[in-house]
Amino acid sequence: MKTKNFLLFCIATNMIFIPSANALKAEGFLTQQTSPDSLSILPPPPAEDSVVFQADKAHYEFGRSLRDANRVRLASEDAYYENFGLAFSDAYGMDISRENTPILYQLLTQVLQDSHDYAVRNAKEYYKRVRPFVIYKDATCTP
Repeated sequence: MKTKNFLLFCIATNMIFIPSANALKAEGFLTQQTSPDSLSILPPPPAEDSVVFQADKAHYEFGRSLRDANRVRLASEDAYYENFGLAFSDAYGMDISRENTPILYQLLTQVLQDSHDYAVRNAKEYYKRVRPFVIYKDATCTP
């Protein structure tokens, strides 16, 4: 109940500060200048001949061994960002969507944007790490 009240407080506060014309924009709260520098936070990816890389590989293969139709379906749904409210709806106690909870949906959209843009960009662009599904010639859950 406290969590729900806190979320409602956050929503109400944002309603005051976010003009209605901007209510459904997908711009985040952060800018390139105000976001954390992921390059200074994240270590470099492990070398392919390192023990850490072998541990990464073992974890990837373990995850792959757990793959079944339900997990693939859930991963596909999670990868489609328009559905991100589904992950929180049960805990929140109502359907979080653009139609049912537009302000909360907008708030979460902005946080999602921040977590997928400036927050990781520097490290991704600098290291250019090849994704595991490319290394292992594996399929992904998204087209």
